[in-house]
Amino acid sequence: MTRIKAAALLIIVLILFGWVSYSETHYDREATITQVNKCFVIATDDICGYEWEFEGTNYQVGEKVTLKMNTCFTDTITDDIVEDAIRD
Repeated sequence: MTRIKAAALLIIVLILFGWVSYSETHYDREATITQVNKCFVIATDDICGYEWEFEGTNYQVGEKVTLKMNTCFTDTITDDIVEDAIRD
């Protein structure tokens, strides 16, 4: 019974560690689609004005999206990448 409890505790700790690591490196940005060029889309951040490029289809200029961002484990925002764009 002790091994089962230890294994369960280890699994819980690993899940918590993974969740904390993910939440520290991922964030959302509200943006507006400003350019669509074949399969590349450029969205402008509604708050700070940064432009983000990502691959996507069927987006329209002026459309509002929520960008799912990844920090790439750095403190510099300019090297962050768009992992997903969710239509609002």
